[in-house]
Amino acid sequence: MGQDGQRLLQRLRKLVALASAGGREERVQSYLEATLQVFGFETQRQEVAPGRWNLYARRGASLFLIATHADTVPRWGHPDGFRLRLRGGMVSGRGVVDTKGQIAALLDACSEEEIPACLAFFVDEEGLGSGSELFQWPWPDRLAGAVVLEPTGLRLATAQAGSFELEVRVKGKAWHGASFRESDNAILRAAELIAHIRALPFWTSTDPRFGRLGITVGRIRGGRDVQVIPDCCEFQIDLPILPEHGLDQVRDAVLRILEAAGASYAVHHHEPPFETGEDEAVVRVLREAHQRVMGRTPEIAGFSAWTDAANLARKGLPSVVYGAGELALAHSPEEAVRLSDLIALRDVLREFLRDGGLRQGFQGSEALS
Repeated sequence: MGQDGQRLLQRLRKLVALASAGGREERVQSYLEATLQVFGFETQRQEVAPGRWNLYARRGASLFLIATHADTVPRWGHPDGFRLRLRGGMVSGRGVVDTKGQIAALLDACSEEEIPACLAFFVDEEGLGSGSELFQWPWPDRLAGAVVLEPTGLRLATAQAGSFELEVRVKGKAWHGASFRESDNAILRAAELIAHIRALPFWTSTDPRFGRLGITVGRIRGGRDVQVIPDCCEFQIDLPILPEHGLDQVRDAVLRILEAAGASYAVHHHEPPFETGEDEAVVRVLREAHQRVMGRTPEIAGFSAWTDAANLARKGLPSVVYGAGELALAHSPEEAVRLSDLIALRDVLREFLRDGGLRQGFQGSEALS
């Protein structure tokens, strides 16, 4: 490992040790603020909630914003927790993929030269997304687009699926278990509802950026004993919304199934999908930076999870998602990323920042306020 890899690794070790789950981002944000000030950045805070604040940083003038989030999910069984480990070229620990590895690569990209850069580090991405929802760039830069750092396997995601998340309650009737009254079994009725929702035609896309997705049943509970027919079952479900279908079409079809079965429900979150045209300046400049560093054009992809890019796009800022590591490993006990991929990300971001320093021929949008 070269000296540059060691430096990136040390930055990541520090970030992982600053546990920032459950709304406790302040130590990470303070570390980033102090580090970026040493690098010559102006910084400003934006309060989101007591003790929770977005961090904005600016050095020179850039066309583009690079943004990510400072919070992580809890340890959730990760064997290394908030302690970084390096094994066979893989770095492991909670947050190394989502998104402290991305942050370490970004810091390294900004550390050596006075490259112009506009940066945002949001709180609450793993919660309600209130940090980016309140995004307000505090300087008069004419921003033409944003790159949101999330694990895409160094693919360039120009589209993001929306989501429809709800809690469903299914009623049954309690009888002795040996009566085998399946039509009154709330758990079996819930399973049938889930099967009906899975059979809807919305989880396969003709868009090659996405292909086949699926639904997530994240929690299910019901019953009190195997000798009692369960009279209630509750489950939590998250459904992706592809750009070709849209939120309204999916939501209406799912709610018709639930209402026909007499199930009650509470919608926790709903978000439409978005996509950014490949002719946007942010797409072209990032694609060129990737080409120069990696020797090949990046694969254009869709991102299946919610990110802060949704809120930035809603505010009129053309946004893409890009970063090292694989999304499937985030939130899991196996969260890990190749150090070589983080180094590649750093190099691509450095090239991107150089090009974003107000190159001729690009027209930025008005500063967002």
